Amino acid sequence: MAAEEKKSYKDEMADLERRRIRGVQKILDGVKPIKVARELEVSSSAVSRWMSKYRQKGWDGLKAKPKPGRPIIFGDASGDAL
Repeated sequence: MAAEEKKSYKDEMADLERRRIRGVQKILDGVKPIKVARELEVSSSAVSRWMSKYRQKGWDGLKAKPKPGRPIIFGDASGDAL
């Protein structure tokens, strides 16, 4: 991907969800949480939060929360003009 290309918000959230799921799956497979944190380049407290959410709500607990506020109704081209 070129440096000037930017991922959409949905793509970024999907990437974060995949990282959370991958991290929890590794822990369920027996990898220590601290090692998962290092591999995924996140804090050990983040991994702990993922596991807590997984225990409370299952895989759905790892999904990204919707962005608050009113949705943007104009496209990128009109946003650049502002």
